[in-house]
Amino acid sequence: MSGRRRALGLWLVLLLALAAAAAPATAGPFEDGLEAADQAHSRGDYAEAVKLWRPLAEQGDAYAQYNLGIMYKYGRGVPQDYAEAARWYRLAADQGNARAQNNLGFMYSNGLGVAQDYAEAVRWLRLAADQGDAFAQNWLGLMYELGRGVPQDYAEAVRWYRLAADQGNSTAWAAIKELAGNDVAQAKDIVRDRERWSWQWDSNGDRKITISDIFLWFGWVFHAPWDAALVVFLDSLPDVAGFFEMDRRDYGGWISLIVSIMFWLVSLILLGRFTET
Repeated sequence: MSGRRRALGLWLVLLLALAAAAAPATAGPFEDGLEAADQAHSRGDYAEAVKLWRPLAEQGDAYAQYNLGIMYKYGRGVPQDYAEAARWYRLAADQGNARAQNNLGFMYSNGLGVAQDYAEAVRWLRLAADQGDAFAQNWLGLMYELGRGVPQDYAEAVRWYRLAADQGNSTAWAAIKELAGNDVAQAKDIVRDRERWSWQWDSNGDRKITISDIFLWFGWVFHAPWDAALVVFLDSLPDVAGFFEMDRRDYGGWISLIVSIMFWLVSLILLGRFTET
């Protein structure tokens, strides 16, 4: 009997342990304060959000410090004060908050609340970019492109732009395409690779296969004749193409769709006549 009781006791302890592990952790006052501040901000009660974030920020919470920086930068719930925004950003950035590091870099780049200092801006942007912050990666790419705080280096600019673009940052992708248009070799290679990938699989350029890609694949079937004819036209008759101000940006669009539908309709009609004979 004692053996059974022991076994039952062990099972009871195990069940209690599992129940304790599965039970949701009860949030403490600190977490409740952060949640309440977030809720106040979401409903547009900025003064209440600031009131709730401030004591948490003063206790050293980086998230609250970062959010106070935003409130001071944009004057939400408090008078706009760039210097105070930069102060709170710095406190959060010193704790490794990537968003605060990015925003502090922006403040230094534009001289908002601090003396304009491109080198200091690059330092903070790099810290955030190294953590994978896409906004910082894009800004750092711009600093290298313009030679602000670092020697001008298009290859390094493209490298940072690409890291941001691969996370879906459209501004970075636009910058890459602009550099490609200015004959920057590294940017041209990326655009070529992206277009090759897009042509084969990823129709909308987000490097993910989604339902939108499926629809665009069907669209490609219609666009293909026009696009193929355009390539031949541009390569064979560049002077004529230049006269009509046509280039590879004319891929796709309504003209492509209309011409290609006409092509397929004519092809189907001709195919029907051949099959009848």
